[in-house]
Amino acid sequence: EEELIIEEAGRRGITVSDAEVSTEVEGLKDEYGDDSFKDAIEERYGTFENWKERIRRKLLIRKTIDSVTGSVKPATDSQARAYYKEHAADYKLPERVRARMIVVADLEEARKIRATLTPANFAEVAREKSLSPEKVRGGDLGFFARGQMPQEFEDVVFKLRPGQISRVVKTDYGYHIFLLEEKKKAGEQSYSEVSDRIKETIRQDSQDALFSDWMKSLKLNAKIKVREDLL
Repeated sequence: EEELIIEEAGRRGITVSDAEVSTEVEGLKDEYGDDSFKDAIEERYGTFENWKERIRRKLLIRKTIDSVTGSVKPATDSQARAYYKEHAADYKLPERVRARMIVVADLEEARKIRATLTPANFAEVAREKSLSPEKVRGGDLGFFARGQMPQEFEDVVFKLRPGQISRVVKTDYGYHIFLLEEKKKAGEQSYSEVSDRIKETIRQDSQDALFSDWMKSLKLNAKIKVREDLL
């Protein structure tokens, strides 16, 4: 398929400039760092120039595909509303809670911390005492529904009232204390909340279908010989 796309790029007069390759290379360098980046490239591709040619090829394929699928028009509001109606189940939301957590390794420490906690100081204490990565956010776990967290967490958190702090809870991860900040009832997302996402889904589906049909036509019109002796 890549070879067919490369051939099509030639027929369409699509090229990739040195500047485009350099921009892509510099972006990847910044992402990985110079030293380890260069070593990894040479180990995998032999030389830096070989790798740059791979980048050029990748960009050429991307530009050619974009020239085909770029003709897809944005979804209309009526199309998006029809999609929303047909996929209504996808936009139903279960009951969700937002909670903060403090976790420590020792039961006695957990009990001492619990005795000092209030909703007002919970985040500050989490930053100072908690062992979990969420400590940097004051122990904020964000919103979650049932089935997204360990069962031990959910058994406690979903029974709390907003503003209520839990007892100390023991799990395989340590000793936990939770603060329930907010609870949202089960419901459904309105069309206005998801319309942009729906329109993007429709556009992507249309592009995928167009690409699939285009690739089929390239294969039908190509002379492809399979060298069984090399497989």
